[in-house]
Amino acid sequence: MNRYAFLFCVTALATPIFAQELELPAQAKRMASETAKDTSLPLPIGPFAFGEVPKIWADGNISRRSWRVAGRNHSTSQTLSGLKNQLATQGWDILFECKDSDCGGFDFRFNINVISEPDMHVNLGDYLYLSAQKEGETYPSYVSILVSKNAEAGFLQITNITPTEETPSVLTPDPVSPKTETPVSTVSDDGVLVLEDLLFQPGSADLTAGDYASLENLAALLKENPEKKAILVGHTDAVGALEVNIAISEKRAISVMTRMVEQYEISADRLSAKGVGFLAPRASNDTDEGRQKNRRVVAIMTTTR
Repeated sequence: MNRYAFLFCVTALATPIFAQELELPAQAKRMASETAKDTSLPLPIGPFAFGEVPKIWADGNISRRSWRVAGRNHSTSQTLSGLKNQLATQGWDILFECKDSDCGGFDFRFNINVISEPDMHVNLGDYLYLSAQKEGETYPSYVSILVSKNAEAGFLQITNITPTEETPSVLTPDPVSPKTETPVSTVSDDGVLVLEDLLFQPGSADLTAGDYASLENLAALLKENPEKKAILVGHTDAVGALEVNIAISEKRAISVMTRMVEQYEISADRLSAKGVGFLAPRASNDTDEGRQKNRRVVAIMTTTR
């Protein structure tokens, strides 16, 4: 599975990937068609908040298409309502639905995957988004719909994700780093301790409940060395805008700091939290393994002076 692969093949599809086509407005003209096989795509399931758009990872064959709807007769709500009714008839369950400012306005728009202008135009003051899921015999399929309109025409983008026979389509949260059975890292010569075993809530900066050996180790080091302080630094992979990644990484570092204070009874004045996004990778962001390594929080040990 090639996660984070957003390089689509632009093609005129002879047969649709989406098994049941939706009936579009009569004036709709196809503008772009992109496909990718056996890959992954982030599917928004909530509004932009705390520096990020909550999402799940949908795996499978992906088809993304856009249309321009000539004329001024159809509002965005009318267009989406018609498509939503068809989805309900076909057995789809709505995961998330929002309207421009409620979605997060500019921040939501530029944190989701949209076909480039002029093939897909998004009016920040008038757009609607919807994501839905349909259970299959073994694995679910997903669809997202983005509708917008300007003074001259409407614009529509539909993205379909269907499971492949070779690779199951599953919901894959976006953790900072996978939980492993490897030993907890020790402090390196340069005073850095990588907190390898942390897990965060899907689509969130909140640390999951439970005990973490890496935090117990860090707490022990601080208690044994009262002259030491720790700077908690969050890191991300290189998916998305730098500013968004910096915000996410800092919020995750703050979550770790809060846990250290509340659960491990480390004084807050001995801790600080920062985020650097993807500015300091420790592996290539071109592979899934490398991206997993880059999603981390580290503790930099310093001496009180």
